[in-house]
Amino acid sequence: MIDKAVSELKRRFSDENREIFLAVGALMPGTPKFLNVDLLMPMAQHYKSNEEDFRMAIAQLKRTIQRKTADGTLPSWYRPAIPGVRHSGDQG
Repeated sequence: MIDKAVSELKRRFSDENREIFLAVGALMPGTPKFLNVDLLMPMAQHYKSNEEDFRMAIAQLKRTIQRKTADGTLPSWYRPAIPGVRHSGDQG
C-alpha cells in the first residue's frame, strides 16, 4: 500500500517538488526535523536564496528559540506548537 502511494507521488510530482514538500515538513514546530537546514535548502534554492545567508539565518532562528524558551519569553502563540515548551506565565 505504501509503495503504491510513493509510486503515485513520484509519478505526479517532480524531484524538485518532492524536495519542497519535505522542506515544508521542516517548518512544522514540534517535529524532529523542525528547521533542519538540509531539508529546507531545496526550498531556499528554489527561491534563489543565498545559501550561506540562509544557513546563518536558520542557525540564528534556532538560537533565538532556545534563548526565548530558556528565559520564558517565547510568544504564547508559539508555545503550543513545541511539546514541552512552557512560558513563565503557564500554570501547573
